[in-house]
Amino acid sequence: MNTANSINLRPQILLWYAGMFLALLLLAGMLARNWFQASLLLVAIGWALTIPYHASIASSLSLAFFGSAFLVPFAPGPLPVADAASLLAWSGVPLILLLRRYPADAGTLFRSNLGIFIGIAIYLCVLAILMKAHGVGFGFLGAREGGGRIYFQQLAYAIIPLLFLVAPLDEKLFLRLVLLHFVLSLSYLVSEVTLAYAPSLNNVVLRLFQLPTDALTFEVTTTRQFGFRRL
Repeated sequence: MNTANSINLRPQILLWYAGMFLALLLLAGMLARNWFQASLLLVAIGWALTIPYHASIASSLSLAFFGSAFLVPFAPGPLPVADAASLLAWSGVPLILLLRRYPADAGTLFRSNLGIFIGIAIYLCVLAILMKAHGVGFGFLGAREGGGRIYFQQLAYAIIPLLFLVAPLDEKLFLRLVLLHFVLSLSYLVSEVTLAYAPSLNNVVLRLFQLPTDALTFEVTTTRQFGFRRL
């Protein structure tokens, strides 16, 4: 038996499927001509469809993958998964605030830690002034100029304290994510071993796993200049 709600929802469902069908046709046409543009369109569609879950995805992935070597596949440059996940908080947190889906004690916690958030706001202002004064480029995202990766990371992670305030994790889930965080930190071994013992695979592996700073520094300054190799 059809109810009034189901009848009213039918036009919305038809419009939804029509929009998805048109998006798939556009994606197929772009894929036939330019796979990179098709990938960007696919990412944009996925981003739009998952907006209600951006906050939970950002808190889980940023905590689990922070300190790991995993990179976003097919990105224009070396973009860590944790950095990409933290960007989702910039769309997830405003949505939670607009819909008022934050915990009841979020306002109290915000006021009791107001100094922290004021400090973050001042820090972001100083960071913006430094970026404007010195000029930076986001070469790791495909731009021609570099030097902006550190600035990008600090801007991306600045919203994390507010994210955990308005979208707190369950205690059991938090402990599991912390354990996963320590396990995933071992992923640096993949890139280190590949660099030291299987350099022929560097082009493949180093697109998925980043090198730790000490290994990269040793490779550039010591191995290439003096010929010393790490055991």
